[in-house]
Amino acid sequence: MAHWLEEGEAREGFVKEAKELLPLLEAQLKGKRFFAGDSPGYLDIAACTLGPTRIAIEELTGVSLINDEEYPALSQWAREYISNETLKPCMPDRDQLLAYFTKNKESPFAHRAEVALKLKGVPYELILEDLENKSELLLSHNPVHNMVPVLLHGDQIICESLVIVEYVDEAFDGQPILPAEPCDRAKARFWAQFIEHRCLKPFWLSLWTEGEVQEEFAEETKKNLALLEAQLKGNRFFGGDTIGYLDVAACMLAHWHDALEKVTGVCLVNDDDFPALRRWAKEYTSNEAVKQCLPSTDLLVTYFGLHKQKYISFAHALVSQ
Repeated sequence: MAHWLEEGEAREGFVKEAKELLPLLEAQLKGKRFFAGDSPGYLDIAACTLGPTRIAIEELTGVSLINDEEYPALSQWAREYISNETLKPCMPDRDQLLAYFTKNKESPFAHRAEVALKLKGVPYELILEDLENKSELLLSHNPVHNMVPVLLHGDQIICESLVIVEYVDEAFDGQPILPAEPCDRAKARFWAQFIEHRCLKPFWLSLWTEGEVQEEFAEETKKNLALLEAQLKGNRFFGGDTIGYLDVAACMLAHWHDALEKVTGVCLVNDDDFPALRRWAKEYTSNEAVKQCLPSTDLLVTYFGLHKQKYISFAHALVSQ
């Protein structure tokens, strides 16, 4: 639990509890390779989450609970467990584990909701969802689309990423996300809808198709991007000097674009054609609040690489409709 909570008292409480329990397990090793002695036994299997799974979660979350200095015996046991020839065939590899635990974190739509909460300074619990095996929690709270993100705020249930961003902006004090002036708010919503309904589909299909079909989608994407490029007008962000609604709506064109380019080899936003958008992307991903909500590029590359064939098949099916 300590890995998945935001920084604060709740996480500190779980970390403290974990570190009170881990010394008890450390003492049980008593200089042995495994809890059972020279070969894995019942307790080693029971403790398996402290091996490869724990290492992947620590890499993903940046929260380390077991290290060589505090728990040398457990750290050595984990290495022995992972390298055991009998156990190895039963373990998912690092990339599979990272891809599994990155579920939802790979989604720019879930990122929109999370970064809105972070910008407003609202504490929250992030519940990751397996979209290939959807939970009853998700299905019951978003029966229309059965998709993330969903915001649960008391008795209120808010679905759809941009709707959540607007709700968070109105429901909580803190840095405003939407512009103050009605006209500016309307313009921000207009361009956010432009991204949602005109940009994302051809952008996505440009990445996973090939040949003439890919060229057509790439051309459409670049025409759309040129319109967005013009909206920056020399500003750091679409709304001026601070991150706002349209920046959050456009997040896929920042962090996700670079990871997808590495997986597909398709570059849609480059410095020569779209210098303002590239500068904006650097500004967006270097913002302290945003950085806390971004999965690493390596994790995104791992996730999309493992699911590449699925996305290609999905794109071909979409084009043929």
